Amino acid sequence: MMEQTYCLTVKERILLHMLRFPSVYPKQNFDVPRELTQDGIASAAGISRAHVSIDLKKLEEYGFVERWQAHLNGTPAKRFVYCLTPIGAGEGRKLKANLEKKGIDTDMLLDIGRCNPEGKWKCMSQADRDAVGRACVFRKPVLKKDLPGMTSGTIPTDFRGYICIPERTAEAFIRLADPFSLRSWHSWAADYWLKSGNRAERLYHLNKAGRNIEANILAETMD
Repeated sequence: MMEQTYCLTVKERILLHMLRFPSVYPKQNFDVPRELTQDGIASAAGISRAHVSIDLKKLEEYGFVERWQAHLNGTPAKRFVYCLTPIGAGEGRKLKANLEKKGIDTDMLLDIGRCNPEGKWKCMSQADRDAVGRACVFRKPVLKKDLPGMTSGTIPTDFRGYICIPERTAEAFIRLADPFSLRSWHSWAADYWLKSGNRAERLYHLNKAGRNIEANILAETMD
């Protein structure tokens, strides 16, 4: 039986993400992880940096989050960073407890770059598996907004909005797929590159999708 799924709001994603860093305290001056910058939080929440700045400002107004400048791990320059206040940490723990009472694993709801692929796969709907699979088969950077979304988690992006799934994670998800699903993901990617005009990538995905006639025709025009 598939585990329950839950669609988190952006604010809930931010709270649960920041709850992972209990050792970081307000005004800490050194060794703050990059995951607590706007870029890091945006990637975990699956939204743009511009969007996350609005939500972080609201969370500051609620008294859930504090912002200051600090040195990141291994960098001399200071950056704006964020952490939960005691009130925010309390809200995050309450949210996590409520979800776990419903049998929902909160780690599975956060970005797939930080989860166990096999465990995540088991709790995803077929639609979410397809969303992740399509993202995993791409070899070149693609914008997240161009791909279907998922309801039981978020696909990680960089601050520009490009999908950035760790290679090891992507390979693990691909290994879990059945042959039909894998071909369908590559077929979707091939059609994506038809619209985007990258013939080499389209040829690669046509071959992987088993669309041999189209692949042969395209290959002849590329000679």
